[in-house]
Amino acid sequence: YLAKIQNFIKEKNITNVEFIGWADSKIYKEYLQACDICICLRKMHLGEASGVILDSMNYENTIITNFSSFDDCAIYVPRVSDDGHELDAALLKAYNSDDSLAKRAKERIIKEHDPDICAKKIFEITERAYREPKELKCFKNRILVDISAVFKTDPQTGISRVVWQELNALFQSTTLPVIPVYFDGHGYSSANEFMLKKLALPFSINDEKITPQKGDIFYALDFSVMYHCEPEIPLLEAHKNGFFDELKKAGGKVFVRVYDLLPLTHPEFFPYHAGELHLRWCELLKDIDATLLAISSRVESDLKTYGFSKTKTLSLASHFKEYKKADKAKGPTFICVGTIEERKGIKAICLAFERLALIGANAKLIIVGRMGRVDDDFRAFLEQGEHENIIYKGFCSDDELAELYATSHALIAASYDEGFGLPLIESGLPVIARDIEVFREVLGDNALYFKDNLELMNILINYKNISLLPPKNTRTWGDVAKELLEIFGV
Repeated sequence: YLAKIQNFIKEKNITNVEFIGWADSKIYKEYLQACDICICLRKMHLGEASGVILDSMNYENTIITNFSSFDDCAIYVPRVSDDGHELDAALLKAYNSDDSLAKRAKERIIKEHDPDICAKKIFEITERAYREPKELKCFKNRILVDISAVFKTDPQTGISRVVWQELNALFQSTTLPVIPVYFDGHGYSSANEFMLKKLALPFSINDEKITPQKGDIFYALDFSVMYHCEPEIPLLEAHKNGFFDELKKAGGKVFVRVYDLLPLTHPEFFPYHAGELHLRWCELLKDIDATLLAISSRVESDLKTYGFSKTKTLSLASHFKEYKKADKAKGPTFICVGTIEERKGIKAICLAFERLALIGANAKLIIVGRMGRVDDDFRAFLEQGEHENIIYKGFCSDDELAELYATSHALIAASYDEGFGLPLIESGLPVIARDIEVFREVLGDNALYFKDNLELMNILINYKNISLLPPKNTRTWGDVAKELLEIFGV
């Protein structure tokens, strides 16, 4: 990161910036004495304090910050974007200001941050806690987020991407402890080491056993049924070992994200074992009295059909940016995103594009997704890549997928059923979709719908003459996290 900044300074030929690097206490104090303005910012501020700001206040410097707790004695900048344009006015104001803010900051240090005052407050709080323990409500709700599936084996599906986006949004949306946890063979442990590795942080924190406590919110965000793993339903094993009974005794609550009930509503697309597992999982959710958060109204309707009453719809969001439209003069490029399996209808799309090639239509199909349950012939068809107008990319990272979205003209969604259909809103592209209930729910009239392959073929052949706008999606993962916290009641 430092190298990136230094390269930027070099490229822009900026000469009035100097890096000091680490400084010992003596040099640090000399700089605090010498400077006039202190700029202290966070890319993401969650209400924490700052030792640097307190030190600068003590040395009567004018402060520019986005730390809201110091807005009464500093030039407050609520938000700072990547280009930093919000700082322009703040720097000019600081440059031309008198020392009134700096003096107010010094007064606050004297009144509130004198070591004797702080020590006295700690003493009084400790004594009060000893005398009146029942009257103090010091605990915070903990949000225990179950990520057992991505912890054990990242399935590289849309669900795993949802898990990371929603978890990240939760971290940014609350000051409550958000603790990723995993099934450890008996109950749950904090996924400290796993998260540090994911974030590429060069230090270690041991995982800790989770003991349910007052106010705990257990949120099963990850996919709860893990095919061909041991155990296949971690929630069930934890329940057998008493975890959810302990949670209930402690006054905790259980919430479970439900992505679909497709192994029960469409067993023809799944191994019989998958349906059995989902039946056991459904009975478990009733036993632990969980509140179920469906990703669409369609999924919530299925849950009610299966006898659940504590349900809510909490739909998904997109973190992808809006893309520039590709040039249609070169021939349209279509993209299909999803695990390669029968339910996704990808065979039908490929047959349509084979037909287009035979009649000389200049159109290309890009398929993105890991290989799932599919027959050997179709697997070979995709992996051998013998058709110039059909390109199979396999699983792609978010960055790779973003580039593919940017160079495509439209998204094709041919699933015979879905829980939601995340690519519909994340691609930023016009959508050609199979006419099924959940796609109508997500897209409304903002799509071209087809009922069978003949209708799909007709749309593709005439695509250049069709005016189709992408569906508008303003919902962010921050919005999802905000609604989630309201559902939690925190």
